[in-house]
Amino acid sequence: MTNRILGAVVIPADANRLITLDAIPAPSASAEWLRGKVGGPLELLRLSGERDMWLHGEGKIANLPVNMGATGLALLNGIADVIHGDVVLTGHDGPETVGMTGLQIQRTHAELTLPFRVLFL
Repeated sequence: MTNRILGAVVIPADANRLITLDAIPAPSASAEWLRGKVGGPLELLRLSGERDMWLHGEGKIANLPVNMGATGLALLNGIADVIHGDVVLTGHDGPETVGMTGLQIQRTHAELTLPFRVLFL
């Protein structure tokens, strides 16, 4: 069994807001909790390392601000798309959305701190 933290990484679109580790209110994250964090309907992107990126499903058409951190993270994980709005990163255990492991959080931190220009070489 993997040692999980009951937390999710929240990456705000506003670069002036801090990236946070938020507590998941139960052993698994509910759709209602995730919708509250992203501000609307959910869309799921599967990242490497058994990580999920939850985003606003209508972020582009709602003209939410571009999330540069989440866009860079998506690119590093083979997803060529521009992410709009706040996102939540969680782990998954099969179909269940769960808190992230320490290793998942470390990997996410390492990817988020890469110089952004490296992504476009």
